[in-house]
Order: sequence, then C-alpha cells, then structure tokens
Amino acid sequence: MDFRNEIKISRTRTEHRCFLCSRKIPVGFSATKLKGKNIDGDFYQEYLCNTCNILLHRYTIVFVDDWTGNIDGDLFAEALVKCNCATPLQLLNALDEIAKQQGLEYV
Repeated sequence: MDFRNEIKISRTRTEHRCFLCSRKIPVGFSATKLKGKNIDGDFYQEYLCNTCNILLHRYTIVFVDDWTGNIDGDLFAEALVKCNCATPLQLLNALDEIAKQQGLEYV
C-alpha cells in the first residue's frame, strides 16, 4: 500500500535539496516535508521548496506518474524544457498563463 504524509516546516534547521527541482532550501526557509511508503514498500522522506509545492498541488496531473501515482522528476524536467523555463517559478507562471489562455481554473 502506498501512502504519503505532508508536513509543513516553518523554518528548516539544516539545508535540504528540493526533491523536484534539486535546488537548495537554505537554513531558516520554509519547506514541505513528504514522508511515506511507496508502492514497493520502501519508506522515503523528501523535501519540496515552496514553489515546487505550489506547482505540485496546482498541477498534479503534470508531475504525477499515471501508473504509479508517484511524483516524477523526469516529468518536471520535461515541463521545464517544453515551456522553455529555467526555474520552477518561471514554470509556474508559464503553466498559469497556459491555463488562463485555455480558460482553465486551478484550485
């Protein structure tokens, strides 16, 4: 069985790397910790920067593998290339613009 728990961290005590964009999350910055057990029965703990957390929640369909239901970093990298973006914030803005042009609303 697969499960995931999200924990909002107000201030990090140590430096972490964002699971999705691989950028550093400096000490003292807020982040989201993902803890859980994957479909193979392995436990994991990952961190997301704030921008990637918004991206993941707003555009889950883009970054979650249909087959496994897991977050897929390769899909994130593909989205960066397709949208010609260098940072997660640029990607968020690009996807928001595409959604707006197509008359879609996000939660």
